[in-house]
Amino acid sequence: LNQKYPQREQQIQQKGIKIAQALQLLKDDNSFLLEYFACDDELYVFTLSQKNGLTFERFPFDLVQKDAKSFVQLLSNRVALQNDPKNYYQFAHYLFGNLMPIALKDRLASGESIDLIIVPDGILNVLPFEALLTQKYDTGTVPYLLRQATIDYAYSIASLQYQKQLKSTAENNILSIAPIFEAQERGLATLAYSQQERTNMPRLHTQHLFKKDATLSA
Repeated sequence: LNQKYPQREQQIQQKGIKIAQALQLLKDDNSFLLEYFACDDELYVFTLSQKNGLTFERFPFDLVQKDAKSFVQLLSNRVALQNDPKNYYQFAHYLFGNLMPIALKDRLASGESIDLIIVPDGILNVLPFEALLTQKYDTGTVPYLLRQATIDYAYSIASLQYQKQLKSTAENNILSIAPIFEAQERGLATLAYSQQERTNMPRLHTQHLFKKDATLSA
């Protein structure tokens, strides 16, 4: 591996990232980097921004971990979401309040749009932050976090910095895989909107594997 990827050894030996280096990953004053660190009983969230530098807050992790697991399970239960959407709305806003630092909640409450880089930990690795609600919801447009924030995820700040330095040699930038499951193969629901998504994708630098071409037998 070291012979094929000489940069790998350098990455392994890298001891840490300085705050000044991490700040270079942020585009502007509307960009934030959140890194979560889960301990036995507390969850720390470190927030990096060009305006405030590095700050941190902590939350009771046993409560957050339990609620995050329940939220992920709820998202996988289509029937529960359809039968009781209010439960989802309340849960998504509750988790937003218990995971987001105060500075971000204030910015979002004012209606601003932001760029987020999230480095999750523990159960948060499988939690889709985009699905959280920035406000309580009754009627009208659902205030998903996705509507106000562009969100990128990273395993660590060091790996993100390393990825930014890589230069792609790939001819295609997007690989679209859409098996559709028209006959509900393996008991999976038909992906009814895959054709529409495929049509809306940019034509250049995109490779499509559609229907039978998106199976292992192909």
